[in-house]
Amino acid sequence: MPGPSTVTEAASRPRRVRKTRLSVKISEKVSRFFITVGGVGTIAAVTLMFVFLASVVFPLFTGARVEDPRPIGREGGARPVTIAVDEQDTMAALLKSDGTVVVHRIDDGAVLARLRPFGDRPPTASSFAPDGGTFAVRTRPASSSPTMPPGWSRAPSRSPAARPPSASKTARSGRG
Repeated sequence: MPGPSTVTEAASRPRRVRKTRLSVKISEKVSRFFITVGGVGTIAAVTLMFVFLASVVFPLFTGARVEDPRPIGREGGARPVTIAVDEQDTMAALLKSDGTVVVHRIDDGAVLARLRPFGDRPPTASSFAPDGGTFAVRTRPASSSPTMPPGWSRAPSRSPAARPPSASKTARSGRG
């Protein structure tokens, strides 16, 4: 137990004056500012996410509406054989029975292009991959041989006599 003299000595000592340095005060104010901005920013971000999710989900609770269909490829002429739609669902290409390819805008049905890639020869067969990216079309040849069925053609002759002179010379010299 301390005696009476130690208590009076502690009371008689002058009190130490504590002063906060200026750098500590500045860093405290800067930290407080950034913490406040970060907290308000977090609250704003969560609020905006809620607003976005509500705007996406709200139409699920409203009634559905059906618009009139927009006919594509119904203009007169050949009937459509197949249709292919691009990845963004903005354009559709129709292959018609006369060999015409017609490209339409899906949203308003406007014709963007009308192509005849096979000339005047209509397709006789077509095959399309399920993804719509690959297709094969068979057409009639420009002129048919009477001995070959329509759509067939003869393979070119491989005999040296049937080659053009420049090709025969190259084959004999060992080049090409």
